[in-house]
Amino acid sequence: MKILLIAAAGILFYVWQKRTKAPCGAEKPEAGSPVNSGYGEKTRYAPGLKISFPDFTLEYAGTSRVQGPNKAKWYMTSHLFNISNGKDAAQVSWSGGAGDIAPFSFEFGGKKYNIEKAYSESAGRLENDELVISPVPRGR
Repeated sequence: MKILLIAAAGILFYVWQKRTKAPCGAEKPEAGSPVNSGYGEKTRYAPGLKISFPDFTLEYAGTSRVQGPNKAKWYMTSHLFNISNGKDAAQVSWSGGAGDIAPFSFEFGGKKYNIEKAYSESAGRLENDELVISPVPRGR
């Protein structure tokens, strides 16, 4: 019986550790500590955490609840992100809406970008606190 309890505790600890650690065992980012990221990379975000991309800085601003189209009885959650480059600032949002987890395109500083959350075409499945941002090639 003791061996069974010890094995169960070990499994629970392993599952807890997987849920609380970033990939490769790195700790989750904390607010106040700046993070650098590149385009096309899985990036963890958190409220108050500033993430520097090559052309702008992104900060998670939380969520908003938006009613479905045509005064539907259901609501969807939008994730809000503030972006700035020292000169310009904007807020972009991403929502899975009614289940569509496609990239959301936005324009900032004269360039187009895609933000992917939930699933990335290049990086695969994303955790709830991960996103991928990629520039959109010119002409698209």
